[in-house]
Amino acid sequence: MENEVIAPIKVTIDISCLDINELTADLYVLLHNKYFGNYELPKRIKESLLEDNQALEYLQSLGFIKILDNNDFDLRQLGINLFVSTNNDEKWLEFLGTFPLKVPARNNGTRALKVANPDSPANSKIKAKYISIIKNDPNKHSLIMKVLNAEMKMRKDSGNLPYMNAIDAWLNQANYDKYMYLLDEAKDNNYETEDYM
Repeated sequence: MENEVIAPIKVTIDISCLDINELTADLYVLLHNKYFGNYELPKRIKESLLEDNQALEYLQSLGFIKILDNNDFDLRQLGINLFVSTNNDEKWLEFLGTFPLKVPARNNGTRALKVANPDSPANSKIKAKYISIIKNDPNKHSLIMKVLNAEMKMRKDSGNLPYMNAIDAWLNQANYDKYMYLLDEAKDNNYETEDYM
């Protein structure tokens, strides 16, 4: 239909993101559109930014894009990270929620592996470490979750759950890499429905 009106999409912008990355709202929307690509850019942004070599050159100088022919561009990893990293808090909460709170101790008690409250000061460094591990690789979080579930399953089945590292040691020692072999051993198993302490 010729006169069909396309409903505008809502783009939420964190003002601190603009400040930190030296972007204007228009530039952010341009990058957002390139990443998601599921809506038509507003006419004013098309005309003022896509036809303005200075705007694209500015974004390229900051490392967000690579300019192609005919006023087109591709996002570089830094530009992609603007939108992928917005889910890092949710990924952190999923990781923290999945990691066991405690395990049986050798002396018949229990041993804590983490602080359950995500807002605890004890978790601030651990959260920063986790986000630094996943921020540049969109698939890393998913892989870490699979390895964590596989390790918990293996330890529970073998009676070695008491020897599992605490959450900070688990990240610092890169157990997500160390136990990756478990994924090959258990391709047909789904550990995500298992219940751990």
